[in-house]
Amino acid sequence: QGRMRRAMAAAAAAARRKSTVAAPATSGADLREAIPLSKAPGPGWWFLVQQAREPVEAFQTVYDQYKHEKLARIRGTDGKEAVVLFDNDDILHVMRNESKYPKNTLARLDTLREYFLDRLGPDSHGFQITTTGEKWREVRDLYGPGLMTQAAGEYVTPINTAAEFAAEQFPDFVEQNANIQIWAQCAAFDMFHAVMFGHHEGVAAIDAKANHPLYELIELDAESLGLATRIDNTHWILHPRDGKKRVYKAMDRLFEILRPHVNKFFDRPVDELPHSYFRDLVVDKKIPKEQLLSVIPSFLQAGIATTQGLTQWAILHLANNPDKQAKLRAEIAEVLGDQPYSRDVKLPYMEAVFRECHRLTPVVPMLSTRYLEKDIVLPSGYEIPADTAMCMLTLPRAKDPEFVGDEPE
Repeated sequence: QGRMRRAMAAAAAAARRKSTVAAPATSGADLREAIPLSKAPGPGWWFLVQQAREPVEAFQTVYDQYKHEKLARIRGTDGKEAVVLFDNDDILHVMRNESKYPKNTLARLDTLREYFLDRLGPDSHGFQITTTGEKWREVRDLYGPGLMTQAAGEYVTPINTAAEFAAEQFPDFVEQNANIQIWAQCAAFDMFHAVMFGHHEGVAAIDAKANHPLYELIELDAESLGLATRIDNTHWILHPRDGKKRVYKAMDRLFEILRPHVNKFFDRPVDELPHSYFRDLVVDKKIPKEQLLSVIPSFLQAGIATTQGLTQWAILHLANNPDKQAKLRAEIAEVLGDQPYSRDVKLPYMEAVFRECHRLTPVVPMLSTRYLEKDIVLPSGYEIPADTAMCMLTLPRAKDPEFVGDEPE
């Protein structure tokens, strides 16, 4: 970890030194002098076949073969041309231009966008958050910081309560040989519900599937966002039968469950609403309740899987490293004791544990994908057409001895 921190600090310092000479946005001269993307190296069509079978191995092979090139040209499972970026200056240039030429990753999910347009109309925030350009950015910023990590610190008290409840249920899952993945998914749901509504619902209980009306929201995840992602990011040959109809049916059911739940929450005087993200949006930012309802599925579906992934991998890593688990437990006991966690508490070893878990098994293991609305020329000289998927491989880099030493595991 020390080697990794030093390597990252050195890379950041180098990036700052070079930031003043990063390639500008495109101009006519830039385009005439640029290297066409067709000249870029790449694995050819074999990659498409391997990606459909073993995506992690396919991208690892691309990384191993082309990491000393500036980039590699590939085709995604949807058959469209894409680019894998390896050069730090190129990556930084893409990130800087995101605000100048915004392109929403969710805009690739045509199935969800069509659903929101059909069911809620073009003025709904649910539809606009799946579009692109300035309107999308305005809506996204309107809901900040709830879409950002600051939300966890702002609503830490209800999150603590939800996390403590989930932790109390964990032994029951272990004793009954229940699926720990389900426990992590339910725990993530309860924590996100606590952020949105100021309290958790107890979905992480072992008997919630049979007894809790909101448990169905978790089961609908795979048939809504999960299925829509699969449809819109793979070739039509790989699409499931009646896939779009299934997505529509699942989304309809999501709103059928959520609408009375949201109405019940707001069916009380404002001063009686608990401190929560949704209360702040309606009361402080004056967002209409119906607009708020339209974005809840996106919040739940996008947030639960990431929290679930990090949680269950952390449990596995700690179980496989009992000495580290004991050290972490000792730090928590010494610093917190019986007190709840707060933003002011410093737990450096816990932070290191989660950072290392995230390095070894990142929530998004292979791709951090960006799109821009305009053609750009990268510092490496390659011309990237608008709407081209530009990918950065997180997992291979996080385990590359060049960055983390000779013992990446």
